[in-house]
Amino acid sequence: ASTLSQPPLSESDSALLESHHKSSLESLSGLITKAQEEMGDMEVLAAKLTLARYSTKCLDKKQAMDAYEQVIASPKLSTGKKLDAYLEMGRVASFYGDVPAFTDILDKATKVIAKGGDWDRRNRLKAYKATSQILIRDLESASKLLVEGIATFSCTELCDYAEFVVYAVVLGVMYFPRVELKKS
Repeated sequence: ASTLSQPPLSESDSALLESHHKSSLESLSGLITKAQEEMGDMEVLAAKLTLARYSTKCLDKKQAMDAYEQVIASPKLSTGKKLDAYLEMGRVASFYGDVPAFTDILDKATKVIAKGGDWDRRNRLKAYKATSQILIRDLESASKLLVEGIATFSCTELCDYAEFVVYAVVLGVMYFPRVELKKS
């Protein structure tokens, strides 16, 4: 039997699920408050990220995006952690097919990485930008970013390495000159 043919939730199941989400949000908000009162910045950040990731998995796009905005607004947030939050936020926008928001988030991430950031995060940002270029059908720009990222790919939250190589090869064949393609 297909999981797609399952009947919708009953009203009682829906109410139970909503009650569960409400109690989970209260619990996670309590963790943030406790961390702010009793712990340091790292624990507060961890609690905010836990709430944002829960919102991503279980709630709607607006709640998830708002939770990530709270993470990004945290004081004393390092460049690396801010970039990680932007990339997670970008995945949310991409999942919901919100290409303008995804592009805007990547623009903000680019500004953050310009202030400093390690090579791994720079390479991950390239993979996200390539994904964005594919979504807006700028395949030529995407092909360049994909080929640049093959040797340093570490962005397994987007796709696995083999799938990344397939995208790079297919788009590379379409847009790279033969000589350059052979070198790459």
